[in-house]
Amino acid sequence: MWYGLTDEEKEAAIQQATNILIDRATRGLGPISYSDLYEALTKPPSTMFRSIGQFLATVGEREVRAGRPLITAMVLRDNDRLPGDGFWSLLGEVGYDVRNKPVSWAMTLMNVYAFWHRPRQPA
Repeated sequence: MWYGLTDEEKEAAIQQATNILIDRATRGLGPISYSDLYEALTKPPSTMFRSIGQFLATVGEREVRAGRPLITAMVLRDNDRLPGDGFWSLLGEVGYDVRNKPVSWAMTLMNVYAFWHRPRQPA
């Protein structure tokens, strides 16, 4: 059990979070807060919110292994509108210089939008 979830429920939650973030990037929407992402999940256990950073690390690691940009750059803390500590650790592991966090985050977010955003077709 992972935060009270079965393995199947855990995979579904990871996929759902990934899909929410990809949908936002594809539509050119801005980042989402940790709390709003948590609320958007279908059936998150209350214990998961305390460790949502670890949950998002799993999402981010899977995206990086799949050769895609770190989609978790789209999830921000409410207080300073920057990603949490786990994001910076993973970003450093994949080769970014994280000494200037706002610049590193902005570059990562630009990569996410460049990868996922599809220009709208004229009507």
